[in-house]
Amino acid sequence: MAEEFLLIPGRSSKQGVSLNEGKYTEGYQEEISTLRMDPADMQRLDLAKGDLVRMWNDVGEVVVPCVAAPGELQPSMVFICYGEFSSRLMGGETHGSGMPDSKALDVFLEKHSVTPISDSAVDVESSRAEQQQFAPPAVVTSDDSSETAADNPLPTDQVDSETATDVLLTTPVETISQESTPPGQIAVLFVVLIVVLVWALNFVF
Repeated sequence: MAEEFLLIPGRSSKQGVSLNEGKYTEGYQEEISTLRMDPADMQRLDLAKGDLVRMWNDVGEVVVPCVAAPGELQPSMVFICYGEFSSRLMGGETHGSGMPDSKALDVFLEKHSVTPISDSAVDVESSRAEQQQFAPPAVVTSDDSSETAADNPLPTDQVDSETATDVLLTTPVETISQESTPPGQIAVLFVVLIVVLVWALNFVF
């Protein structure tokens, strides 16, 4: 059953130290994604260290692990470092100050229940994915029926010749013509180049 808590986002000394190493380091990400709670609240909600909790308000919702913070928090108060998860629970109202509310946020909290996926179900899905990935390509026959290449293999000595024939028949004429320049066009371009050079020399001298 969900209970109402007062969320106090802020910064910790560990967050400041890990910030020097980078925001994408494991230490920094762990610090901004961990919720600190009073041990009595954790016991009442049947929570242990590292358990996931679902926390939400009228702005957003997050699922984060929790740890006990003895002597740091009053009952019904929770703390999380400033970062991605705390920002999801902050509204856009600034009250004319340019700074949204970031302290004393009313939130609801409950133990997050995760439905485990059985190993057999994972194995079945993995097997299906592998079968689809390595399935032989479909071959369309003359009677519009589809069968796999494994069911109707081509003789080894016919594969290269038939494949080459299919490539030539399906290659556009424009592509073939662009790959080679006729000798006649080269001769014409050469003559034009000579005429231009002669005209330029006459113009200069």
